[in-house]
Amino acid sequence: MMDLSYAQMLENAQRNEVVLRRFQAIELALIGASGFGQFLAGIRDQLPARMALEQAWLLLADSHGEVSAILGYDEVLPDGLLLEREPARLVERLGELPTRVRLGSPGEVLGELALDWAELPGSVALMPLWRDSTLIGLVVLGSRDPERFAPDQATDFIERFAAVTALCLDNVLNRERLKQLGLTDPLTGLYNRRYFDQRIDEELARARRHGAPISCLFLDADHFKRINDTHGHVAGDIVLRTLANRMRGQLRGCDVAARYGGEEFAVLLPQTALGQARLVADRIRTQIGGEPVVLPDGRRVPLTVSIGVSTCGNQLADSPMQLLARADAALYRAKEAGRNCIMSVESGAQA
Repeated sequence: MMDLSYAQMLENAQRNEVVLRRFQAIELALIGASGFGQFLAGIRDQLPARMALEQAWLLLADSHGEVSAILGYDEVLPDGLLLEREPARLVERLGELPTRVRLGSPGEVLGELALDWAELPGSVALMPLWRDSTLIGLVVLGSRDPERFAPDQATDFIERFAAVTALCLDNVLNRERLKQLGLTDPLTGLYNRRYFDQRIDEELARARRHGAPISCLFLDADHFKRINDTHGHVAGDIVLRTLANRMRGQLRGCDVAARYGGEEFAVLLPQTALGQARLVADRIRTQIGGEPVVLPDGRRVPLTVSIGVSTCGNQLADSPMQLLARADAALYRAKEAGRNCIMSVESGAQA
């Protein structure tokens, strides 16, 4: 008859092999993630499904807002994701800096770290994600079973998984950074022309499918050459960054703003008819010209913009090139009319 202790050892070995294979399957999914969305899905969806857990959360340290910027998140985050803008507060909430995996009840493990649990778990596992001596995030796993993550449980597999997850997270964020660099203007932080041209194709196609209007704005900084000649190119760069920031503050999350070239900017307004687009344009014009740009040496530079507006209405027969061309023509009408004003044209009309 088989010795009981040997049978227990064999059973434990078989159980560990199953657990290891499950972790390896998730690791492969994380390693193969083509972007952050797939990576998050691996943590939030695949991990609970494969490991018979109720919930999984990913919390990222985002001290300078870089992560939210490169991922394109504003106020609304996907389910299962949290961003901590003040990573030092994690230490306060957790009681100490987590250097290793923690297991136990939510109160014991998480301290004052609040998560929006659908159901408070009986036990949790806290996995710190470290890269190059820097805590880049946390993964929190929750189970209804109070014994699932007991404090005296071995953590070898989870520690290994945390190390692999941290490496994968670092890689996917670096890929997103490179992607963002290829699609954004380094001076203003707005999208570049390449990205805008790609998005206008997509948004116009979507507008046709849903029969919704779509509008485009072309903006030009008035007398920008004079600003450069009078105050220098460094001052000109400050003016352009200020213009971009003031414009960005008047747009929705679904709008697409880009530096189209030099001192010209383009904005795509999905699901926006001509009247509403003119209102948006006027808010932008008013905000940009509301007060001078103050240079580091105290000099004050007046700044205004001329704006052309074009709209595809119910027919939506225009090509992206036609929509842009009409906005550009309307912009030149605004400049000819004395600048610091708005001109517009709707589909089927002449600018």
